[in-house]
Amino acid sequence: MMEQQHMDRARLAQLEQRVQVLEDVNAIRHLKARYAAYCDEQYNKPYCELGANYFDERRRHYTVDRLASRLERLGYWVHLEPVAAAAA
Repeated sequence: MMEQQHMDRARLAQLEQRVQVLEDVNAIRHLKARYAAYCDEQYNKPYCELGANYFDERRRHYTVDRLASRLERLGYWVHLEPVAAAAA
């Protein structure tokens, strides 16, 4: 009888552990879905092409500095001025 109770407790502990693993997997799945929704405002919207120069325009001053530095390393003196906006 004592041996049967020990087996029942062991089985119960094993089942509880398996259920906990399944609950953890489900919690991770929910957390990943929430994270994706928070990170991407456009999560459920169709893909929209941002354009070929999206990343250049996104951080324009870094792009200008990086390209000017490359030219200077090649032996050029660089002086850049922004072009005036075209009159509309």
